[in-house]
Amino acid sequence: MAALGPFGAAPRVAVGVSGGADSMALTLLAASWARERGGDCLGLIADHGLRPESADEASLTGRRLAALGIGYRILRLQLGPGPALQARARDARHASLAAAARGAGIVHLLLGHHAGDQDELRAMRAARGPRGLAGMAGFAARDDIVILRPLLGTDPAVLRQFLSGRGIGWVEDPSNADARFERVRVRATRRQAALVPPSLDADRRAAAERDVAATLAQNVSLRPEGWAIVRAASLPVEALAVLFRVLGGAAYPPARAALERLAPELRPATLGGV
Repeated sequence: MAALGPFGAAPRVAVGVSGGADSMALTLLAASWARERGGDCLGLIADHGLRPESADEASLTGRRLAALGIGYRILRLQLGPGPALQARARDARHASLAAAARGAGIVHLLLGHHAGDQDELRAMRAARGPRGLAGMAGFAARDDIVILRPLLGTDPAVLRQFLSGRGIGWVEDPSNADARFERVRVRATRRQAALVPPSLDADRRAAAERDVAATLAQNVSLRPEGWAIVRAASLPVEALAVLFRVLGGAAYPPARAALERLAPELRPATLGGV
């Protein structure tokens, strides 16, 4: 947490709690960390409603947090049938967590992604270029919420040992073993693979972001009206991706293939709403 701050006096944090081992461990650790500094921690339990038992699991998770003296709220998500259900569920969960933290007057929202998640994500994004290989960031500002992932360097087995040693249970989501999902298949094939040290991962991301920032500072002028002047015939793909995100207000850049066609020779075009 020290590397993700500063937080000021009496820090207040919110934690996204699925009820699984990773988020339960994070919530306990975050609550202890905040209390030691005169602050507090709020658990935000998102019930996605995708399985009949999810409401009961959310209530059970709430009771477990209450028994530990940790405040919580259960967020009921409304997801209709249709394609890309996993992606829509993820987006709805993140939006609900951010809104709940914001409503509680909390700026810092903690998520329980760990070293195993980081390794799997890098494997899935390997074809997307160097930024994809950098994986998740420990710190990410989104609108008026700051998302923190303090467990990116932690093996998930350590988190389960932490809970087991304290006699604290957790919920096992059966989708984590469903081979229809890409992440599950990647996990099965990479179970024996060594993880890239998270410090190296963070260093690579920081270096790449410094390069992008320097390129944009040298070649681009942003205008308050919402447009930009580019003083270059071409831009690196990563810099162009950031520029499109800034101008379009999007959470993610346009498809990499489209950026790669445009970046070497800038010309009139419409991409990502820009």
